[in-house]
Amino acid sequence: MANPILHGVVGGLLWNVTGLEIPKLADDVLAPLAKAASPVALVAVGMSMVNYGIRGNLAIGGVLAIIKSLLMPLVVFVVAAYVVGLPSVWVGVATLIAACPTGVFSFIMANQFGTGHAMSTNGIAITTTISIFMVSFWLLFIQVQGY
Repeated sequence: MANPILHGVVGGLLWNVTGLEIPKLADDVLAPLAKAASPVALVAVGMSMVNYGIRGNLAIGGVLAIIKSLLMPLVVFVVAAYVVGLPSVWVGVATLIAACPTGVFSFIMANQFGTGHAMSTNGIAITTTISIFMVSFWLLFIQVQGY
């Protein structure tokens, strides 16, 4: 497991399982870093848009955006509602979360592996743009389905 992001996730999960609290000194150091992580990552994506723009891998980014915005929420809805049988509120929340735009994590992974920068940047930009309509669509869909 050579991925430092996975190291952090697994380490945090293991720490959480122990039930121990984070020492105050460590929390005082980590809290501001945690608050800054998302904005810094979004700035990095925005700065990469200068290099890549919405071009190059536009077709692939568009297909990924359609899969992320249409197929993923539908699969989550079907699994949550009919396979697992979650309560209505959980089905709705899970579906809406699945309909949210692609996060910056795809760009971070592309950056770490040195490939797919333009594709991930396009996917983020396209899903963010169409999420205005897609999240509204899925919200209406959930309401019509009675969830």
